[in-house]
Amino acid sequence: MPNADLYLTLKQLKHWQQVAFISALAERNLANYQLFSQICAFGDTKVLRQNLNLLWDCAAGLQSAKNFETQLDLLEENTPDPQRFDNYGAYPALDCCVLINSALSCAMKEGLDDVLNASTLSLSTVAQLIEFTERPDSETDSDQENFEQHIIQHRLYLQELDFQQDLAKLALQHNNPSKPLIKSLRTLAKNEGVSSIGIAID
Repeated sequence: MPNADLYLTLKQLKHWQQVAFISALAERNLANYQLFSQICAFGDTKVLRQNLNLLWDCAAGLQSAKNFETQLDLLEENTPDPQRFDNYGAYPALDCCVLINSALSCAMKEGLDDVLNASTLSLSTVAQLIEFTERPDSETDSDQENFEQHIIQHRLYLQELDFQQDLAKLALQHNNPSKPLIKSLRTLAKNEGVSSIGIAID
């Protein structure tokens, strides 16, 4: 779950802000999917890119959500099952798809649960990467507690928390969406092409 400060911030989001927030989380994670897709020859990043473009337009008030059921079907066809791949990258790739699914669902029906779940999932993507790469092979209960503290104090985890706070606060500065605001949110989300777990695609 997001921390208390972030939770209180997310509760204030209007519907269009909720869509923009979740879309931004997915945008930041898109490189994770793209790298997995290239390595494992699975899925089409263009489908996810199209989904995100439609979502950004929806958040801006330029696109209705009435045909998003079709987008959900296309997304499902390109969503990996990690059990079928001997590659850790399937997990963050799946998370990206789930974030887009949440954004599409939120666009069709306002819901704070979608926002909170997306926030938690995006943080979990980072936490799981830290656990996968840095967890000791064997540990005591005390080591377990220390490692959990290590995760929430890790640079990548703190960066994700800061990103989510900055994102929500920027959206809350505006009562209504606009093209310049959506552009700013997208720029913040893209993070110069670096994902939440440090992946960049040339």
